[in-house]
Amino acid sequence: MERNEQVLFHQYYKNLLGWLKDKIACIGKSMALKTLQDLVATLDQCYWECQLEISRDKKASNINSNSNSTNKSTASDNIPAVNSLEVLSRTTDSSNGTKTNRSQSINFCHF
Repeated sequence: MERNEQVLFHQYYKNLLGWLKDKIACIGKSMALKTLQDLVATLDQCYWECQLEISRDKKASNINSNSNSTNKSTASDNIPAVNSLEVLSRTTDSSNGTKTNRSQSINFCHF
């Protein structure tokens, strides 16, 4: 990784949310900036899909529930439990302009 990309990588990583850094720390930060960006986009998509499911489940349980009990959850309950992801990245060869799609499977540790 060249110096400019290292600086951009560090700045990008530094501003990520803590839960994203936790997920990335499990696989290591030795990747290209573009791969990190693709990984973050995939994790973010998983997070928001999870939030949508949680919201739907809460609405459904509130409709079906006849009691006035409340469901309390902590912030960590809302972080998706992702075991592995398939990250797709697209690179362009600067020498000939050829575009290449690359798939990388990433496994995560559990805390």
